[in-house]
Amino acid sequence: TLPTKGGGVVDGDLAPNGTRAVFTAHRIGTGIIRATSAGLTPTASGMISVTAGTASRIDSTSGGGQSGQVTQPLANPFVVTVTDASGNPVSGQSVAWAVDSFPLGSLGWAVNPTSTFTDANGHANSTLTVGTRTGPYRVKATSGTLTGSPVYFTATGTAGAATQFRVETAADGSGTLIPDEQLIAGAKDTAFAITRDAYMNFVGNVSATWSLTN
Repeated sequence: TLPTKGGGVVDGDLAPNGTRAVFTAHRIGTGIIRATSAGLTPTASGMISVTAGTASRIDSTSGGGQSGQVTQPLANPFVVTVTDASGNPVSGQSVAWAVDSFPLGSLGWAVNPTSTFTDANGHANSTLTVGTRTGPYRVKATSGTLTGSPVYFTATGTAGAATQFRVETAADGSGTLIPDEQLIAGAKDTAFAITRDAYMNFVGNVSATWSLTN
């Protein structure tokens, strides 16, 4: 059975007109065109096979909006789908992948692979490895001059496990380690416990116990 563009049996695909009918191929599949007439033996065509047309557009399918730990690959790949003008998946279409933007100072980010071809479902995919800095990353998938190209995906890098712990002079990490200092009696000194991962990214929700020693 040939699927039809309109989703019906023949609507939009087979247009009868007296002794002839025009079949317009829209959806991939196979089928036979049959004709009947009262008192006569029914007749039919041979098997008709419809294949995908030329690649027309590329769309985001899945994978965008993920979060992943710095220096680690995301849990799921970014996936695009390439289709023809009738919405059929197109195989063998080249798709190039690249990291389009990343947090200032980030190192080690990458997409793998950087060059792919669509499969039988029109899908191509690539996985982002997050760089050394937390924050937003953007990856683009490009396929020539197809409508929708390039497709953009975003992901967020998150901090790793806390490996550094210091008492500093500012809550936002812009301060320094509290130095030796002299205070006048009654004066106050505020200290902040700052935790970072191995790449100097802030790590939240780490408990600290405070004490004062001589």
